[in-house]
Amino acid sequence: MLNNLLENSIKIITVEEGILAGGFGSAVLEWLSINKKEISLFPIALRDEYVEHGTQAELRKKVGLEINSIIKKITKSTQEK
Repeated sequence: MLNNLLENSIKIITVEEGILAGGFGSAVLEWLSINKKEISLFPIALRDEYVEHGTQAELRKKVGLEINSIIKKITKSTQEK
């Protein structure tokens, strides 16, 4: 699947509700490295830190994983390149 995406994409963005280390974004980075693929990957994941209790909506907003925060991160990443 990643090979097919790379034919049509110049940037891959991964989003997950886990930490980056050992997560999906990390696995994609590893695959790209092993297969010597040069493509921009922007992983969005949790920081490896304690998160207080709250509703899902509250926590997603607090850690930057609700839709508006994700859009801002993606927009900022595309403007940097």
